[in-house]
Amino acid sequence: MRVLCRAFGKPVGPPDEEEPFRVAEAVAKMGLRYAVVTSVNRDDQPDGGAHIFARTIEEIRRAFRAAKSKC
Repeated sequence: MRVLCRAFGKPVGPPDEEEPFRVAEAVAKMGLRYAVVTSVNRDDQPDGGAHIFARTIEEIRRAFRAAKSKC
């Protein structure tokens, strides 16, 4: 997981495109019934990082259908 902080300037590099898969795997392994997905500000991205949120929710649903998610 990338560590980003607006206090120190802009994020280092693009969003990690593999992160949605790792988050979904963790949700499934822990058997979570509910996952809240949060993020730092990604003003450097044209969509504000929305595509990572969408992919993360899709992967959580694919990996563990019983889990509910919220952004």
